[in-house]
Amino acid sequence: MRMKDFDASVVILTADRLAMLRRLVEALKRQSVTPREILIVDNESSDATASWLRSQAPPFVRPIAGRRDASFAEARNRAVAEARGEWILFIDDDCVPAPGWLERARELAASHDAFGGPVLAFAALPGPEWFDPEMAWAVGLSTPGAFTPEAGYSILPQAANLAVRRTMLLAHPFQTLEAATFADAGARKYAAGREDAELWPRLRVAGCRTTFDPRFVVLHDIDPARINLEYIRERMRWDGRAAAARSAAPRVIEPALNEVARARLPGRRTTAQRLWIERQREYLNACRELGEPSLQGAGWARSRGRAWVRQLAAQTKQAARRRLTPRTEPDFWKGQPEWKRIAVATQGYIGDMVILAALLRALKRRLPPDAELTLIATSRTEALYRGLDVAHRLCFADARGQGRQRIWRCLAQSRPHVIFIPYWHDASPAVVFNHEAAAILTFDRDVGFSHQWWHDQAAFALAKDFTVNELVNLARLFAPLGVAGPPPAMEWPRDPEAAAQAGRLLAETGAGASERLIGIHFGATRAAKFWPLERWAGLLRAMSERWPDCRFVIVGATDLAPQAGALIAQAGAGVRAFNLCGCDDLRIFPELARRMALLISTDSGPRHLAAAVGCPTVGIYGWTDPRRWGAFYNPDRHLAVCAGDPIMTANEIAGDAARAIRRVTVNQVLEAASSLLSNVTASNP
Repeated sequence: MRMKDFDASVVILTADRLAMLRRLVEALKRQSVTPREILIVDNESSDATASWLRSQAPPFVRPIAGRRDASFAEARNRAVAEARGEWILFIDDDCVPAPGWLERARELAASHDAFGGPVLAFAALPGPEWFDPEMAWAVGLSTPGAFTPEAGYSILPQAANLAVRRTMLLAHPFQTLEAATFADAGARKYAAGREDAELWPRLRVAGCRTTFDPRFVVLHDIDPARINLEYIRERMRWDGRAAAARSAAPRVIEPALNEVARARLPGRRTTAQRLWIERQREYLNACRELGEPSLQGAGWARSRGRAWVRQLAAQTKQAARRRLTPRTEPDFWKGQPEWKRIAVATQGYIGDMVILAALLRALKRRLPPDAELTLIATSRTEALYRGLDVAHRLCFADARGQGRQRIWRCLAQSRPHVIFIPYWHDASPAVVFNHEAAAILTFDRDVGFSHQWWHDQAAFALAKDFTVNELVNLARLFAPLGVAGPPPAMEWPRDPEAAAQAGRLLAETGAGASERLIGIHFGATRAAKFWPLERWAGLLRAMSERWPDCRFVIVGATDLAPQAGALIAQAGAGVRAFNLCGCDDLRIFPELARRMALLISTDSGPRHLAAAVGCPTVGIYGWTDPRRWGAFYNPDRHLAVCAGDPIMTANEIAGDAARAIRRVTVNQVLEAASSLLSNVTASNP
């Protein structure tokens, strides 16, 4: 093969569309990169397709005899089985690849296992007033979501423009349904559709590195007759039945019940919304026909009744909120008085509070002399913030029991004009929201509130951007008070008393003052962050062999001490590791981290704290996104290790939150640690 070639089999399914097929093949031949082969599955075309295929030069254009009574999934699996390329690129016979399509595919293949891209219209289509771009998927085009950060996660690629490594497809073939075949006319054939929507999450769960690239484009020659209300309605209904046949999981059924129940309540709805409700009804009916237990007999009535009550209550609350609170619009800031008394109320985790410290310091420095900044935070934050100049007034109390009373008294004394709530975990925020004199500002999601009600009740809820570092979101929240972008890095002050105590702890283990220490924080409170103990033991052995002069410090909460002991025993007698679990006091840990050449952890809290005192870190990630929760400052000293696609949806992790992090290998972490230690040694000879 020439250097410009791409080891890929382009797969095309066809039936009775010779003119379009010829146009597609010619367009592929004009691409700047040549694939290994073009596989055409001819499903018993009745036109001249078969004779034209015989005239094409083998083995570049290779026909495969398909069946008229086969489904899309069966035909695709047949092509994958006979393909010779390392990659399989699917494109429909009525599509045309954009210039550079194969070249872009080759670039993406270097760092991914599966990818897709937008499917756009080949020519102008009629645009009736009722047509909404969100309906585009029902006629074979991408929706506007294809050009948002959600593309590839909640917005899935279509088989008309999809590329997957052949080994992945052999291990995870398309799920076949016998509900429809190529012989079916119109939208009826989609009763066996959604094979692409079912495959994509399954590949991601299996560990595929996936992406959705807006530059990987094909153009779809849509029949204008599809822009027809009856066609789209029928297409959506069959899609609902196909979705039920492929997955009738409770986590999908409940949202569908809620949507259908909401449609029974008064309110104006667009054509797109009405059609989607019809699709959801068809999905639920099909689930019921397939024997879903929760939708049988009296359970069917109870499920619909509960959903209707939930939606009625939600609508009633929403109407009340509109009367009681200001609207969350961008012009909220217009005409606001100059706030002089400001409170930041948070019940954040340790990592949250480390990130927040730099913002608080910057905010306090930007306030006028007659302004006052009050900080309300958890009791555990008191040790963390000792010696930090971050607020004029401090209240450290948990929003439970008597702690609520302390928070209430602090608010009564400080009388803030505005309260910012960046995080609020594991407790009700009612004590803050009940302070009626203050305007409450927060994010629209991912704050930690137990219910959407609290987001909606805020005077302003800023849309959180999940594609940027969390520090950038915090800076956006505080921007109205003059915080212009992320502040300089926080220099965490030394605590001489805590440093002396840390020194005594290390001396008791026999660690010399000049010995190189590597910290291991293996415990995390969430299952999604639990890397198996045997992997940690394997990592300790591998690091001990590579750096025999190093000692390993196992740190964590007191209740992890037994597991740390088991970890050290499993690692073996040759590993010089000692157990300091229980010494995670937030005053002592930063001083321990100052002595470490490196900290390896699955938990963002210890990593952020170690980074704040200058310790390089390796973060082991599961389904959370390193772009959001990784280090913002000095990123070359803080590496993220993850396997497959780190961003996973709630449905993809359902039932096994640690699935993603288990894909991380010992060797991946070892190489990241080696890279950092080499850099540290080179910069500190």
